[in-house]
Amino acid sequence: MMKEVDAPAPAPAGFLTRVIRYKFMPSMVACGADYLGLAMMTPALPYFLEDTLGLDPTGVSVWTGAITTAQYAGGAFGNMLVGWVGDRLGSRKALVLTLGGDVVLFALTALATSKAMLISVRFFAGLSSPLVPSLMYIFERARHKMEILEGVNAYSASVNMAYAMGGIIVGVGYGAMGWVGLNLFSSAFAAVALVIVAFLSTPPGVGKKTTSTTGG
Repeated sequence: MMKEVDAPAPAPAGFLTRVIRYKFMPSMVACGADYLGLAMMTPALPYFLEDTLGLDPTGVSVWTGAITTAQYAGGAFGNMLVGWVGDRLGSRKALVLTLGGDVVLFALTALATSKAMLISVRFFAGLSSPLVPSLMYIFERARHKMEILEGVNAYSASVNMAYAMGGIIVGVGYGAMGWVGLNLFSSAFAAVALVIVAFLSTPPGVGKKTTSTTGG
């Protein structure tokens, strides 16, 4: 009688494959792309106002505050609006919509030629925030409380990495890329995040533990 030969065990997935397949990766890249756009725009804005629009130091100070405040004001309204959209369409579709807004609005930021246009564009950039659906994505797919904590920690890490990288990119690249190049870069990064969310998202509730209500 011939002895059966066990099939060889599949090779473990490589690091890059594990990163790409990480269940919360779409949430991480979505919020990371949004914060990267903000983190790059904010330190570059005073240089743009002074060098391109010719404002004096007082004008730079006033309009830097006004433009950044416009984005945060848009975010305050946007988080409520996008949360409502996410409740009805699901987190994945809400992320696709908001990241699409980021792609367009970050590109328009690069092409802005006036203070009024910048205030308007950055208000709508805040309105198109993917932060709430990023958290919704985690809650919909986490199987238990520890995975919720893992997902929220991943979300927080992505936000902080985006802030750190935004400052570094502006510090190193502003001279070569300028205002237009930096904001087009953030638009392109948002486009990459959009592709990841659209094609690598897992359905909500996959592998999620359920609690029986029958007592059995």
